[in-house]
This record gives sequence, structure tokens and C-alpha cells, in this order.
Amino acid sequence: MSNHFECKCNDGFVLANENTCEEKRDCTNPQNVNKNCGDYAVCANTRMNDEERALRCGCILGYTVMNEVCTPNKCNGVLCGKGKCILDPANVNSTMCSCNIGSTLDESKKCGKPGKTECTLKCKANEECKETQNYYKCVAKGSGGEGSGGEGSGGEGSGGEGSGGDTGAAYSLMNGSAVISILLVFAFFMMSLV
Repeated sequence: MSNHFECKCNDGFVLANENTCEEKRDCTNPQNVNKNCGDYAVCANTRMNDEERALRCGCILGYTVMNEVCTPNKCNGVLCGKGKCILDPANVNSTMCSCNIGSTLDESKKCGKPGKTECTLKCKANEECKETQNYYKCVAKGSGGEGSGGEGSGGEGSGGEGSGGDTGAAYSLMNGSAVISILLVFAFFMMSLV
């Protein structure tokens, strides 16, 4: 989205709230009562006929289904064009439109005006910002592989999916070598005092 950060869960996970991803559960299993089955949705008991109960995936409190997606109740009837209605991060009592990448807010605060959406993620040195499925994401340079998701404000986050390489192991090895070198220098210094 072009004017706010949003968590994007990895495959097999769904948004439990604005900033938490949980494993997606199947409502056919009776042990999954109150477990997340979709973005902002949980498996809940419903009454079928007069006696029979069944689990059904339904929106959490404060959300309702619009176009097969759970959206905030306050967004009921709000049309954003090339974007979606969200709760305003600055004031949860009001709504705002968050535009798809390539669209910007027009005079009526809807996503109707074409425009360039700059990536504002802060990617690691070995990563670059790429648009994937209408989201910006940090991916390893030249590989098209998974990245860290980046950090920062004012753009779109992805939740990330790894570091994009074995750089962590290399840094650990270098840090370990540095610590050993410092200990050796300290040992020689202590022996010279004796």
C-alpha cells in the first residue's frame, strides 16, 4: 500500500490483529475453536438447525465481511477505488484509504489518481526493494529470493522471510575471531606485567 505500513504474513499464516501473524487453522477440526482461520477471523461455534453445532470461520469483534474479506466495521460502505479502507493509525475513530502501489489519494481522499509510490523500506546492504504482489519487499540483490522485509516508516512492509543469505554465519565467525584476538592480546599484556 502506498501511504502506510502493513504486516504481510508468510504463507500458512494470517493476521490476528494489525501486527501479529498466527498460523492459519482449518475450522473442520473441532479443536480449532477460537483459532485464526483468516485475516481478522477465528473459528467459532455456530448453530446449524436446532441442535447441531458446527465451526465456522467468522470475523473478529469490530470487523465485518466485505467482498469476502474481514474489514473494520467503520469501513462499511467506504469505497476507496484502487485501494482499501483502513482505520486511521493517527485516530482509530476514523477511517482512511490506503492506496495500491501506483495510485495516490485524489482531492476526495480516494485512491483514484495515478502516481508513483516510492519504496521507503530500509533494506540491508545485500538487498534491494522490489514490488511483489502489490507490496514492497526487501529481497536479495540479483536473486529474486526472499529478503528481510525491511524496516522504517511510510511505506509497505512485508513481514519478511529471512535474511536472504548466509551473511549471519559469516558475521558470527568474524565476531568470534575478533573476540579470540582480543583475548590473546590481553593474555600477552598480562604476561608482560609479570
